[in-house]
Amino acid sequence: MLPRSQRLTTGSDISRVSRTGVRARSGDLLVSLVPAAGDGPFRAAVVVGKPAGDAVTRNRLRRRIRHALIDLGAAVPAGSDLVVRGGPAALTWTAAELSAELRSAVLRAGRRAAAVAAAGPASDVSSPLTAVSA
Repeated sequence: MLPRSQRLTTGSDISRVSRTGVRARSGDLLVSLVPAAGDGPFRAAVVVGKPAGDAVTRNRLRRRIRHALIDLGAAVPAGSDLVVRGGPAALTWTAAELSAELRSAVLRAGRRAAAVAAAGPASDVSSPLTAVSA
């Protein structure tokens, strides 16, 4: 289990990361990542919705994802906040498949976050965010 210092515990933190984070999907996992400039360990939360099954099934999937998060280590940028949403198909994966899918999604989100940071502020008119706000 992740130590308390590495968990996102408040609903406001989880919704902030889910809304503003860079997203990446791999299989039935959706990862939202908010990179930080800090040196500390990453913080994470796991969310599994009701379509995944009853409470026992959702908690089993939540535990499996948390266990896979422990093995990620250096794949998650230091100081980042991470929210992992698990879907019902993830229940059929082996532990190795779950770890591989999670690692893939986290690495993809990290690359996207680095690309967004390198691009700088969204001052380009062709940016979809600028076009919507204009």
